[in-house]
Amino acid sequence: MDRGDPISYMVLRQGVPVESSDGGTVGEVKRVLQVPEKDVFDGIILSTPNGDRFADADDVGEIYENLVVLRVGDEAAALLPRPDENPSALSVSPEDASESGLRHAARKAWNRLSGNY
Repeated sequence: MDRGDPISYMVLRQGVPVESSDGGTVGEVKRVLQVPEKDVFDGIILSTPNGDRFADADDVGEIYENLVVLRVGDEAAALLPRPDENPSALSVSPEDASESGLRHAARKAWNRLSGNY
């Protein structure tokens, strides 16, 4: 599989495959999480055959265009916890990566978090 270039979590797409550090398939990216107040990557929600799981930022190794590689092996990946019921989430598409797109994405995230849909 072509991993593609390394990318920021801010442009990571839903559906990108996720592997353990052992090379085993874990699942796919469902959502990217961040702490908006600190502008910090918090982790990802994965869609797996056993339901949604949370990989903390410390568990995420490399992020590429076409693959996310975790820092945990197959055994630990199978034990990833279920996500909290109300995690902070930021959904960003590649189109949002331009400077004006980032401002739009930030405004959209702020409106969502503040309840201004």
